[in-house]
Amino acid sequence: MNIPKNLRLALASAIGATLMLGAWGSPAHAHFTAAYHGSDVATVSSGHTFVEVYDKEADGNGVYGYFWLNDGTSRTVGDPNGSSAGGGSAGFSVGVDWYYVCERNVGCSGVQQA
Repeated sequence: MNIPKNLRLALASAIGATLMLGAWGSPAHAHFTAAYHGSDVATVSSGHTFVEVYDKEADGNGVYGYFWLNDGTSRTVGDPNGSSAGGGSAGFSVGVDWYYVCERNVGCSGVQQA
């Protein structure tokens, strides 16, 4: 089959653009996420290796995040100063797979995928 040169160029351009969009348009695995229990929050950075936990309620209940890592281990990170400014944080050498935030004596958020 003999395809005219200008049609071949148009088809090649269209195929190339489609391939490039597929490579650049695919969803990224790295993204910032947050889990909430009331106003309390645990976050995972876009690289999945840095976490923060904030107690945002002055109610006397401590707050902690439970983080399940990609190597099959888990870590707990709390907010050491309660509802005062700042929070708790930690960095891990492997990524977080899933996590949730809990308020002691009250309950926990649902599981959040990192």
